[in-house]
Amino acid sequence: MFGKKIKNWAINGARKEVAAYIGNLGAADMHARGAICAHVALMQIFLSQKVQGFSTIIESTGIPDSADLTFSLQETNKLAKWFKNPPQPLNGAAAMAWNNSLRTLRHPELFQYGANLWQLLKDAQQYAWDYLDTLQDFGGTITPQGEKILADLGEAISLLGFVPPKFTQ
Repeated sequence: MFGKKIKNWAINGARKEVAAYIGNLGAADMHARGAICAHVALMQIFLSQKVQGFSTIIESTGIPDSADLTFSLQETNKLAKWFKNPPQPLNGAAAMAWNNSLRTLRHPELFQYGANLWQLLKDAQQYAWDYLDTLQDFGGTITPQGEKILADLGEAISLLGFVPPKFTQ
């Protein structure tokens, strides 16, 4: 009984946080949402390279490995906090998009929130392409390790149409 209360508390807390994020994303104008979408693609490249198991989780249609999911959640949460100091709102929003996506995979009760989040991002793809083109013209962006990335912009453009398969079923 006590375990069920803790689980319900965790799910309700996650529901509120994910719903608030989706509400903020939905309230953003399409240019801002496109910039966030572009950073989600850049963040996908970064996380796929740096976080073991991340690619397997987001590309799978099955039940994700619990240990990989927990580790990926911890890493995306760390990144979201890291981007708050100094403030980097676009990278922080991208880290939170991935963190919230992973949270909705952890709790099947929240799955629809993940699908809604990815629909909002998908709707902003054209603006994301324009944003990445502009970013490329200005010489790229900086990763959390301070590396300047320009080569990844082409890969990010190719990822703009990516939606984790779980959210398209």
